[in-house]
Order: sequence, then structure tokens, then C-alpha cells
Amino acid sequence: MGSEQYNIALSERRAVSVGEYLVRVHHIEPQRIAIAGLGKSQPLTPDPTDSRNRRVEFRPIQ
Repeated sequence: MGSEQYNIALSERRAVSVGEYLVRVHHIEPQRIAIAGLGKSQPLTPDPTDSRNRRVEFRPIQ
């Protein structure tokens, strides 16, 4: 429940952490993934405290 700037930075750190995990543990080539921290901009639910809003999404890139 921090400021917008704090939440964006936190979201970006989480995204980078997941990307690093995929590269390090699952040997995914770094150029095959795109990382984006979206902060509060695209919640799944309107409740800002709902843990489902803190997530990682994977989408195929074509």
C-alpha cells in the first residue's frame, strides 16, 4: 500500500526476479523473455489488497 512510484518499482523488481529465475533455473534464453512491471495499472480484482493482483503472467509471443 505504498505510493505509486514505490509500487511500480516493486512490481519491476518482482518481474526482474522472475525473469532471472527462469534464466538461471530453467535455462530459458534471456532474449526469449520480455519483462514488465505494471504496478497497479492492470489489477485482476478491484480490491487493492487482494493477493491475486500480485502475479506473474506468461503470454506466448509470436
